[in-house]
Amino acid sequence: MVHALSKFVAHCIEPAGIDFVVFKGVTLAHQYYPDVGLRPCRDIDIAVRPEHLERLVRIAIEAGYILRAPNGRGGAITEERDIRALMTYARSAVLISSEGIAIDLQPGIDKFSGIFDGIDVLGNPHHLDLGGRHVPVLSDALVFNYLCHHHARHLWSKLHWITDIDAVLKSPGFDLAKSLQLADLLGQRGTVDGTLQLHALASDPGSWRENTDQAHAHGAQFLRLCLENLAGDVAL
Repeated sequence: MVHALSKFVAHCIEPAGIDFVVFKGVTLAHQYYPDVGLRPCRDIDIAVRPEHLERLVRIAIEAGYILRAPNGRGGAITEERDIRALMTYARSAVLISSEGIAIDLQPGIDKFSGIFDGIDVLGNPHHLDLGGRHVPVLSDALVFNYLCHHHARHLWSKLHWITDIDAVLKSPGFDLAKSLQLADLLGQRGTVDGTLQLHALASDPGSWRENTDQAHAHGAQFLRLCLENLAGDVAL
């Protein structure tokens, strides 16, 4: 996974001078987990500016990557009219590397709610050493807020999403106060507080039924949604 990311950056992104950040699975594993094998991931998520998305897709196609629909289904998209339609209506793309690794290109870190639109996440990224290459990633506070938002929108329908929260909270140097300040700025303090309640409940299985009072109400709802939707890939 790291090799595929490094190759894509070296062959497609850097020569074009395109701003980007890598987020979600592969970076979470290396930033926050004590062993990268503890965090499963099935693709590489990269965010670019919307105006750079189509150019990057076309560069990747020229470099031998296979373009597919954002859901990863169906065959390769090769016809010009289909590429234009995908760029116009889907506003995201999945590229398959020669190793069979899916690279999910997004016009920003969240294209649905607009909650992060007021923050230039590509303008001042942090950097992470992955396989000897420094790649831009999100700050701790932005990672935490993104995870709370994304995982709640998908109804906590994967158990490793709860471990993401645990891994970030236990990460050396993580500043929860900064994350809460950002949550207030983004207008999602309720979601973040509910996530912290969920983490507290999930950390103590014996308290699941008892701690459903007002102090844990939102967390208990998140926990119920998680258990009811473990088939995964559910979204609001």
